Amino acid sequence: MITTRCRPALPLLAFALVLTADMMIGATDAAMPPALFEVGTGTLVKNQPPRPPDAPPGYNWWHYQVTLRETSGRAGVTLTGWTKCYVTKDDTGCENVRANFDTLYGTARVPAGGTVRLIRPAWVWADKTGNTYKVEANYWGVDDNGHKVESGYKFKMTSD
Repeated sequence: MITTRCRPALPLLAFALVLTADMMIGATDAAMPPALFEVGTGTLVKNQPPRPPDAPPGYNWWHYQVTLRETSGRAGVTLTGWTKCYVTKDDTGCENVRANFDTLYGTARVPAGGTVRLIRPAWVWADKTGNTYKVEANYWGVDDNGHKVESGYKFKMTSD
């Protein structure tokens, strides 16, 4: 007489499923490379209307476009934060970290292989001192495989 016992297999199978689910929650898929996330700017356009709301009369201002891209086509990116800093010869000042992507871009998600652009151009302004200013921005998020991604842009302008 042959006797088989299949009962222990069910608890072991259930344990394996729970263990696998627990390992996947909050974990990255190390087998998948991260998304390739890029942030770029368009051409700086100087003193073209409309004047930014905070730019004082007599100051220069520049408008520019910001584009967010995922270039690998492997995974989309969910954006979680951004900040922008202004660097002068004497000082550096940074805006608070923000996550207002829905307002600025219409979405907080860059699809795999996709592009998202600002709804309205970004802007900076400066007094006409002849000084050179540097603007640095960083954007970050998480791709569909759980990898943290980050990118940014930098540019300089002289306010004369």
